[in-house]
Amino acid sequence: MKKILLLILITAFIACETEPKLAGQFLVGQDGAERKLELGSDEDAIFIKEAVLGWAAKEYEKIREKFGDSLIIRRPAGNYTNAVKIENWENYGATYDSMTRNIISIIPMKMSPNGYRFVDVFFNQNVYSDTIIDESRRFERYWINSETEKIAALSIIMEEE
Repeated sequence: MKKILLLILITAFIACETEPKLAGQFLVGQDGAERKLELGSDEDAIFIKEAVLGWAAKEYEKIREKFGDSLIIRRPAGNYTNAVKIENWENYGATYDSMTRNIISIIPMKMSPNGYRFVDVFFNQNVYSDTIIDESRRFERYWINSETEKIAALSIIMEEE
């Protein structure tokens, strides 16, 4: 009898469908449609954390595989630009000695029904050259292409000095 009850309990547990944890709505879109937001995966959070910290450590070879061939950047003023080609990242890193990034939060999200994924990252950043040349707080959104599993776009939502 215990085995039968255990079997019924296990079957009931496995058969339960879990609803995604909804986390609000994404109301911006060219078609004006409302999209539901769900919490994303820990894997997406780790993926973006490695990219954010890898950039600060100038580990360009290591993080290069995380970015798509063409990266679109949206600046706080709202203008879109194509990023510097990945091959030229080292040149950008030569403009300063070192950088530190202290991540405060990483929140992965997924939109339904289209499955778009993005990760919001809030962090403090210090850029050093002989002395501190830049202290800022940044809020960035990294868009992940679900087909290539690479970062396709970066929205710099806020940058305070």
